[in-house]
Amino acid sequence: MSTSQPLGVQIVFLTYLNRSGSTYLAGKLNSYDTVKMGIEARFVDGWTRPGFSVNNPEELSLYLDNLYQDDKFQAWDIPKKKLATQLAALEFPLRFTDILQAALLLYQGKSTHQFFIHKCGEYYRCVNEIRKELPGAKFIFINR
Repeated sequence: MSTSQPLGVQIVFLTYLNRSGSTYLAGKLNSYDTVKMGIEARFVDGWTRPGFSVNNPEELSLYLDNLYQDDKFQAWDIPKKKLATQLAALEFPLRFTDILQAALLLYQGKSTHQFFIHKCGEYYRCVNEIRKELPGAKFIFINR
């Protein structure tokens, strides 16, 4: 997968400190026709947990089993089999960027949004790591 706007949309990461108003801002941003707001799922990733990778189909199966136990990710309503098939078609080892892009592509569907906002509070700590893999990514940081 390409690391530069793989979805045909601008990826924006909404990062924040607790109790900063991120849920309110997310709701406001989601009201725009050009914005698709993701639900804040708890992915195990390679940005907040360096060294992460999925090295083979067995590890992919375990990763997806864990991911689909998260209520917020389940709300994305992505069929597990579709995501597994899309990821298994990629070359191992998979990086978190591969997993996130595949999930966002399925979540986005055939929408015509210009921006996809992925909310994760911890990502303010790893902007440089994210920009290495997604150089076109933008960030919104809320600190109240």
